[in-house]
Amino acid sequence: MARTRGPALTAFVLGLPEATTVLLDPGPFGADAHPDVLARLLPRVDWWSGSTAEARAASGLGDSAAAARLLAGTVRVGAVVRQGAEGCLVAVRGGATTRIPAPRVDALDTNGAGDTHVGTFLAGLLHGEEAFAAARAANVAAAAFVSRLHG
Repeated sequence: MARTRGPALTAFVLGLPEATTVLLDPGPFGADAHPDVLARLLPRVDWWSGSTAEARAASGLGDSAAAARLLAGTVRVGAVVRQGAEGCLVAVRGGATTRIPAPRVDALDTNGAGDTHVGTFLAGLLHGEEAFAAARAANVAAAAFVSRLHG
C-alpha cells in the first residue's frame, strides 16, 4: 500500500458498513505504509493477508508464526500468512497459529498464486466457511493455479 494511496484507501474502508468484511493484503509495499494510516485502518480490517516476506516486513519479526500472531492482534479477526508450497499459517486474534498444508504439485507458473489464494480465502469466508476451511480451499486453489502455465 503506497503512501500516496493510504489516506484514500483508509477513508474508503472507514466508510464501509460495519457488517462488511474487510481483508487487507498490503502487498510488497505494505511495510512502506505510513504508521498513522495503519493506526486508523487496521482496527477496521477483519483479516490481514500476505506472504511470509510481507508478514515479516509488516511485523518486524523474523518468525512467521510470531508475525501471524502479532498481525492477527492488530485486526478484528485474524491473519493469513501465505508460505508458498508449504501452505499457509492462520492466526485468529487471541488464539493459536495453525499451519494449513498445501497439496504437493509441480509448480509451472507461480505468478498470481497469492491473488488466487486471497480471493479463494475471502470467497470462502463470505460463503460462511470457518477460516481454517477457507484456508484449506485457498491452498488447493493456489496449488491448482500454479500447476498450469498462464500465458
